[in-house]
Amino acid sequence: CVGCVWFVGCVWGGWGEMTKEFQLSAFTLFKDAADYLIEWIEFHKIVGVEHFYLYNHQSDDDYNQVLKYHLDKKEVTLIDWEGDEDLYFVQRRAFRHCIRNVKWETRWLAFFDVDEFLFPRQGMNLVSVLKENCPWWCSGVSIPWSNFGPSGHTKMPEGLISEAFTTRAEQSYPLNRDVKTIYNPRRIFFLSGYAAHRAKCIPQTNQTHPTHPPPNTP
Repeated sequence: CVGCVWFVGCVWGGWGEMTKEFQLSAFTLFKDAADYLIEWIEFHKIVGVEHFYLYNHQSDDDYNQVLKYHLDKKEVTLIDWEGDEDLYFVQRRAFRHCIRNVKWETRWLAFFDVDEFLFPRQGMNLVSVLKENCPWWCSGVSIPWSNFGPSGHTKMPEGLISEAFTTRAEQSYPLNRDVKTIYNPRRIFFLSGYAAHRAKCIPQTNQTHPTHPPPNTP
C-alpha cells in the first residue's frame, strides 16, 4: 500500500546549528523502482528536500538511465548496495552506512520509502517547518504513518502515485502507529527496534510530541 507521513513534534537533545552543504536530505533503499523514482524526487524537491541518498538493492530495471538527469545535477548520490539476507537487515546496514558517511554533509536526514510522501501539514517547505519548530538542541522529529489503500483501483493505475491514491485509513488503524523519522544524523549513536525509526540519540532522555491528522481525511 502507499504510505504518507505527516510532520509532528521534536525529539529533544542535539547539537547546535551548523553550516552544512544541505539543510535537508532524504535516504531510501529501493529495488526495481525506476517507474516511481522521478515522482518521488520531484515531489520532495518541491517541499524542500535538497539532496537524495539512494541505495540501489540489486535492481534489474533501468534506474540508472532514469536517474541520469538528477545524477548529472548532483541532486542524487547513488550507492549500489548488496545483500541477500532478510530485507530488514539489508536496510539496517544501509541506514548505518548512510548515517556514518553523510552526517557532516546535511543538517537533517529523513528516512522513508519510495512509496511514501513527506510533507508539512501547513505551508510548503519542510526546512522552514524544521527551523520554526526545532531549536538548536533538537535531535529530530517523529512522524506518524498514514497508510493509503487501493483507492478504488483494481490494478496499478497510470499517472502519479500522489494523485492516484487519495484515500487513507483512519488514524486509529493499527499500522498507523508506526512512525517515520527525520534526524540530526550527528546525534544518532545506536539503531534499535525497526531500522532507523527507533534510533537512540544523545542524550538518551529523548521525548516525542506527536500530533495526528484528524481521522476520515484524505
